[in-house]
Amino acid sequence: DLRHIATLDLSKNKLTSLIGCLKHNERLKFLDLRQNRLATFPELPFECTLDTLFLGFNSLTSINGASLVRAKDHLTVLDLRDNKLPLLPDDVCQLHRLKTLDVSNNDLSDLPPGCEPLKKYLRTRGKPPSGVNALDEEFDEFNKEPTATDVEVGYLLRDAAASGTLDLSDKKFSKVPLEFWPRDSMVDKLQVLDLSKNGLTLIPFDIGLCVNLHTLVLDDNLLETLPSSIASLGLLHTLRLRKNNLAEAAFDHVLSQGTPLSCRELDVRNNALRFVPSGVVHLTSLQTLLLSYNAIAQLENIDWSRLQSLYVLSISDNKIPGEFGLMKLKTLAMNGNPQRTVRLATINKGIDEVLLFLRNKLTPSEIEAFTNKPTQRPASPMEVEAKVPLVKTSTRPVVGATSFTSRPPVAPAAAPPLPSLPSQQRDSAVDDVVATTTTASSVDLRIATLSEQLEDHGLSAAKRYALKKDLAKARAEKIRESRSKTTN
Repeated sequence: DLRHIATLDLSKNKLTSLIGCLKHNERLKFLDLRQNRLATFPELPFECTLDTLFLGFNSLTSINGASLVRAKDHLTVLDLRDNKLPLLPDDVCQLHRLKTLDVSNNDLSDLPPGCEPLKKYLRTRGKPPSGVNALDEEFDEFNKEPTATDVEVGYLLRDAAASGTLDLSDKKFSKVPLEFWPRDSMVDKLQVLDLSKNGLTLIPFDIGLCVNLHTLVLDDNLLETLPSSIASLGLLHTLRLRKNNLAEAAFDHVLSQGTPLSCRELDVRNNALRFVPSGVVHLTSLQTLLLSYNAIAQLENIDWSRLQSLYVLSISDNKIPGEFGLMKLKTLAMNGNPQRTVRLATINKGIDEVLLFLRNKLTPSEIEAFTNKPTQRPASPMEVEAKVPLVKTSTRPVVGATSFTSRPPVAPAAAPPLPSLPSQQRDSAVDDVVATTTTASSVDLRIATLSEQLEDHGLSAAKRYALKKDLAKARAEKIRESRSKTTN
């Protein structure tokens, strides 16, 4: 019986109206209607006990005050962001239990009469924007107002249920405030949690309840251990642990074999690592690994061939294994290291020269052992997007065996051995095939994909640099194609 339902999530649909649909749902506590096409305010039940109402990202031009006031004795969160509201009804002032009211990105010019307490609260959030005339608030020395920090934290905890992002960075906590964990609506929807720049020495085990978490930032704390519940966060793709006191033992339970973690970025810079955590090899989707500024003495304890998706690696003060030359790296950050494996002149020539130098240090048997290791993983999204269909248009033999160039092999895997050509002719043949097989649509797809990935504000500096480099190459390739078509 849907009349007894307490939580209703209809977000991200194409609903235009809910007139008459909710009038019998008196037990409804949580209603999420974000990202629809609603043009009219929903009709709430007469005996309404609604606590949380999300109506953001719709097309509302007015609010039915008679319907809204039915929830005045229970409503604590009202989200009306990103609509087309020119004004708020006076009935909003009757919502005496309201704690969060979000009306950002609307067409409002003023608040209704009777909202003086709300205006006074808004003044505690900071100064008015530049160009807005406002009177100075009268100070009452007998009534002590809550500090701006207390007000801000309280707002952030309530707003997290709507935005999916909880930013508690630089709040000088000695421990995580656990009062927000029992709020099921927020915990289930939380996607980004930032606890950086605090004095935390322990992360609660309850963090495993955030099943939809995809970004966890614990930078700049005093952590020496990690809760094993992090390993249960199957959707987590970004884990940042920079500037802590973590040793390799802290990762034993988090990166164990069979972990459901699908991390694509792991940042453990500025910690107390003496070795690379052995469990890193279980993160088969890992694309970015940042290990700089640790006490790592050697890197050979890891089977790097298992990290086939890795393309950004940052290391400092370490010995550089030659196996890195056989990986699909696009960024290898080594500047400023006292290492002697790779000369500075080679580093300055770019990633291709560095990888070629490292490959040349390996013996043929080491290269064969590395390339013949079986990989038990599906192709990563980055690899699928980067694949370009090849059409054989040349009858000249092409060699694509164990060449140290960064171009993809153009000969089929099952083709018989072909006679070798001089290096100059081989490069020319590969260039001809690549030039004739790269279509405009595939280049446009890569440009669009890379541009979309760059819009992620949570990218690390190293990953952002790699994406910008790939985007510049793709755009240059598109320019060359357009010029060649014009010439022809």
